[in-house]
Amino acid sequence: MKKMLTALFCFVLFTQFSATAQSYKSAVGVRFSNSDAFIGTGISFKHFVKSNTALEAIMAFDPLALGLMVERHYPTKAAGLDWFVGGGAYVGFEGRNNLGLLGIIGIDYKIPQVPLNIALDWKPELYLIERTDFEPAAVGVSVRFAF
Repeated sequence: MKKMLTALFCFVLFTQFSATAQSYKSAVGVRFSNSDAFIGTGISFKHFVKSNTALEAIMAFDPLALGLMVERHYPTKAAGLDWFVGGGAYVGFEGRNNLGLLGIIGIDYKIPQVPLNIALDWKPELYLIERTDFEPAAVGVSVRFAF
């Protein structure tokens, strides 16, 4: 996992930027995550409110939880490839309510000529209510239908 995070960090640092806009407006699909994350595997919906700003909602099922993040996208010179950074909060419904904060950084690729979006992200989580803890190892891959 450290190699994956290091590669992602290097990609973000050394990518050259261009002025192109995001290549899709909304996308819905599945996000797969490691078991350490509170907001783990579930349904992902991403919607761009501006050409470089998106809202992403993730509904996880084990445990049942809902997260919402605001993400800022930065295009690269590669067509359909962006990197993004953002944050938000979540509420969990396991027993008593759980609340926490989310950060996110990743890469987002919209396959040209195909309505498919793939993203790889690192999403650390800070648990605030029910227990106080930090989960730095939350890594995920999203596969979404873009429209």
